[in-house]
Amino acid sequence: MEKKSEEKKTNSTIALPVLEILRKESDKEHPLLQSQIIHFLKKKLPEGSRAPNRKTVKDSLDYLSLDYVGPKGEGYDIQPAVQGQGIFLGERLFDEGLALRLSMLIAESNEFTKSEKEDLIKAIYKDQSRYAEGAARPAINEAISQSPAAGMARSAILRSMTERIKDSIPVLAKLKEKKRSNHASSAPLGLRFRALRRGARARRG
Repeated sequence: MEKKSEEKKTNSTIALPVLEILRKESDKEHPLLQSQIIHFLKKKLPEGSRAPNRKTVKDSLDYLSLDYVGPKGEGYDIQPAVQGQGIFLGERLFDEGLALRLSMLIAESNEFTKSEKEDLIKAIYKDQSRYAEGAARPAINEAISQSPAAGMARSAILRSMTERIKDSIPVLAKLKEKKRSNHASSAPLGLRFRALRRGARARRG
């Protein structure tokens, strides 16, 4: 009984490091073998910890997928490799596409400082594999480096457009008035003569 209790404690102790290894080191294209998980675990566990083996890793995986309450209220989505051997962490808080779109929106925004952008993007990719983050990083870094200039350019364009609209209002009013006078002067001679006669009668009356 004491041995089983000790094993259960060991499994729960290494479960979170195993989860972190699966989260950062695995995805659909990069499944992990148990031997690889053990290799990463030995680097993560504090000195003096009980050495992990295949059984403790397997029990920890069962614990994570069946008993552990994950972010969605159920076990983590640990899947077997599509081809060959190994396992990987499937469903995550954000899928790769959404993580990239959110990160690009933050990177291109002028609402945050550079360090704030990095912190927010780091939080998004905390739940992604290092492969997903590595693939997305060049585009994100470029967007961060260009965002202030792009933001200022957009602001300058908007200011210019606003000024042009303001300036065009009196100009349009003058053009409209001019158009009216031109329209009156271009009326047929008979109509203009009758209008002049009506004006003269009104003045005499």
